Amino acid sequence: MSKVAFAALAFVAACSGANAAVIDTVISPTQFVVADGGKRSVIELPGSPVYACGLKPFLEWANRLQGQTIEPGRDGFASVTIDGTPQSVEGLLVRSGWLRPAVLDDDAQAALTERRGGWACASAQAPFDAMRTSVDARILTGIALNESAYNGRAWPWTLNVAGRGFFFRSRDDAYKAVRFLISDGRCDFDVGLMQINRNLSICYIAITASNRSARSHFSCRAGLD
Repeated sequence: MSKVAFAALAFVAACSGANAAVIDTVISPTQFVVADGGKRSVIELPGSPVYACGLKPFLEWANRLQGQTIEPGRDGFASVTIDGTPQSVEGLLVRSGWLRPAVLDDDAQAALTERRGGWACASAQAPFDAMRTSVDARILTGIALNESAYNGRAWPWTLNVAGRGFFFRSRDDAYKAVRFLISDGRCDFDVGLMQINRNLSICYIAITASNRSARSHFSCRAGLD
């Protein structure tokens, strides 16, 4: 059985007792002590802790999780309710920048490049070490810092429109700006870490494709492969 499958089954087992299971202690981004009635067990999440800033900042952040009720999630992993919304424990840790999954999905890439959580103390080269496929990370870092530097870091949610640079807080904010430009018939803009030019054919695809497909053109990985 894979580690991911084991973690999923362990969480479901911990959450399925007659009494509500709660997070008793947070040990690390991958280890939690869950209390279910009079029983306690250590639950492990797949992935690697992000300790670029050390363990203490994580434990301070994780105080909000202690005492939270854990319930089986739709994907088999446990979920906790934060601000009234059920969230996957694993997904919450990935999005918050404390857990690095084996495969860097969009949420993990965004957390890394936006320097959330434990990534806040990582080097400017860290995103390229993690996401590169063939080109040397040092070369990628140098190019990106020349193209999209913001506060000393390459920033993925960057647009250059007719020579003017715009830095957006999040992927969604930048995506809204891209959609606005396309709807206005504009194709003279560059996007992302490497400031890739969106030519007429891409504009046509983005206009006619579904929102999900069009959104995929704006990715942390643009220009890295």
